[in-house]
Amino acid sequence: MRRFSILLLCVMVSCSDKIEELPGKYTYIHEGEDLKFIQHEYDWEKSIYGKVQNVAYNDKFIVVEERPLYDNYRSAVVSNLHEFDKRWDEVVIEPDELKKREIVADSLLKNHTKFVKILSTNINYWIIDVSKDSLLGPYSYEEYISKRRLLEIPNSVYFE
Repeated sequence: MRRFSILLLCVMVSCSDKIEELPGKYTYIHEGEDLKFIQHEYDWEKSIYGKVQNVAYNDKFIVVEERPLYDNYRSAVVSNLHEFDKRWDEVVIEPDELKKREIVADSLLKNHTKFVKILSTNINYWIIDVSKDSLLGPYSYEEYISKRRLLEIPNSVYFE
């Protein structure tokens, strides 16, 4: 199961225009205009698959501004469905199997609370607490500012 996620990451990384190592287990990958995402080394659910518009960080926090894109999240869910259902552990996906995964992915994106929240706004803000290896968000701008204050994220970790 993990092999598929790691294989997908290797394929994605090998084709990338730019890779920026971030603190902790995170990487910022640029693969074109709409494919700019934050990838967690092992846990795809700690990754941000929309179009990352801004990122800033220090050794304790990574802050991200993202424009959620349905197709990007759909591809991520299709590629990682085995995490939702352990029967989906094939490395090679046959066309019929791919179609089934796409149907399940569409259902998850339209009904799962997490994805509904991510895809219901034009812009999301995220905070990654590097020391806890946790992804916080998505937040509205106001929620993001409030959470920054609560976590005491320094002003040096800021994007325009």
